Amino acid sequence: MVGGEKYLGWFKVVFKQRWKYLLALLIIFTVFTLYFFQFSAIPKKIILLTGVLSGLGILLIGKNLAKSTFWIILLMGTLFTFITPVLDTPDEHAHFSRAVYLSEGHFGMSDKADELKISKDFKVVLDRVHHNYYNDLKQQRHTKKQNEEPIISLTATYSFISYVPQAIGWSIGKLLNLNLYWSFYLGRLVNLIAYAILSYFAIKNVKKFKVPMAVVTTLPMVVYLAASYNQDGVSYGLVFLALSLFINFITNEAKIEAKEIGVFLLLCGILATCKLPYVMLAGILIFIKPSQYKNRKTYLFAWGAVILAAIIALLWYYYYTTFTPANRVSEKDPTEQLKFMVHNVPTAIKLMFSGIVDSISKYHELFTFGWFSYGSPHIWFMYLVYMGGLFVFYPLEIKAKYYLNTLGSAVVMLGIIFAINLSQYLTWTPVGLGTVEGVQGRYYIGLLVLLPIFVNSSKLFYPQTELSEQRELMKKLEYAQNIWVLSIATYFLMTMILLTLGNYYRG
Repeated sequence: MVGGEKYLGWFKVVFKQRWKYLLALLIIFTVFTLYFFQFSAIPKKIILLTGVLSGLGILLIGKNLAKSTFWIILLMGTLFTFITPVLDTPDEHAHFSRAVYLSEGHFGMSDKADELKISKDFKVVLDRVHHNYYNDLKQQRHTKKQNEEPIISLTATYSFISYVPQAIGWSIGKLLNLNLYWSFYLGRLVNLIAYAILSYFAIKNVKKFKVPMAVVTTLPMVVYLAASYNQDGVSYGLVFLALSLFINFITNEAKIEAKEIGVFLLLCGILATCKLPYVMLAGILIFIKPSQYKNRKTYLFAWGAVILAAIIALLWYYYYTTFTPANRVSEKDPTEQLKFMVHNVPTAIKLMFSGIVDSISKYHELFTFGWFSYGSPHIWFMYLVYMGGLFVFYPLEIKAKYYLNTLGSAVVMLGIIFAINLSQYLTWTPVGLGTVEGVQGRYYIGLLVLLPIFVNSSKLFYPQTELSEQRELMKKLEYAQNIWVLSIATYFLMTMILLTLGNYYRG
């Protein structure tokens, strides 16, 4: 009884503080439910659960932004875990096959089709592709029988590291002798938890970019991907963690120590095998003045770290480009594509420049779910207003210490965009084609965190004295700031969940 009174008292206090946010949630929830379902065939129970968990997320927002973001990701991501149809996220069928492959003890990859064998469980799940959670996998049990599955080789560009959580979840299901239904969703859920933990530490570790980091880690697309078998969950969790160090290096007054560079190098080395273009984050160390390091040895160590990161990236690239996947299409050959670029330098430069410019137009893909089968232009436009307004006008404390640091950030961002286009041209584009194929908006998610460095213009709208007062006020009102930022993030997550429900759950 005492415990009940305690929680009731807590609820009354929190509700009094946040009733406006909850009312806004109710309005948004009602409007988008009616819009996506066109006023008919609404699945009442799951819709009600979506509203309740969204409201709970807002109630759980506290003074600690990292912890609050963790709970938002976990609550809303759990909804995505179960309502997203079977293998319905981009390339999830291939990522699921790799997770099963890893769970059966295969840490490396083979280019021989007869060695790419996994349990027939994969085929059973694949046969239910696009089925919503009202599927019949509960009637299916695990089997030891195996099939050849060349589709595994589609994931050859990634190391086993980014599949560990999914493999753990799937393996738990097997160890507990659960049916394929619960084993499948456990793999998704553990991947989500891993992403939520990495995001928590990224926000906790970054000193002056906590709000932008929280905004990007709760981007609907990245939470949606983390709540599946897609390796982007772990990869982007690691990207955000590396970015937290990156941002600290260029904004903090404290001297950079060797142990920080060591951790940064470790993260960049892992990223070389999970999200190769993002290994270029290590390049920021070149654009940091010697005076920003603790001593000369640390400065030299930083240069050594950049060289080592480059070597790791080249070795990994050499590994997977000399590897011949079992299902590689003959017209897509990295070696021949590279030869074409060498012999057609003007064309290659034009292609890469166009790819960098075209990256801006990929934004809308962040709100296109499934196998690029459904999305909402209304939501992506409203999110652009929210994120753009926050990054441009909000008095964030985001100034780099030196212009060299800002220049370095720009070079690194352009380098990553270039590397994304180059990697897609070499590995996924037919030799000699005049466009880059396979580039998706989700590949640029990590770069969004750095945008405030270049676009924040709050000093133009506030006098410098007033701007400092605004920042001091923000620190005092950090609790209210957290509620505002994460409540809006929850609204967007909820609307994309409602969009998914409207596409796959009617009646």
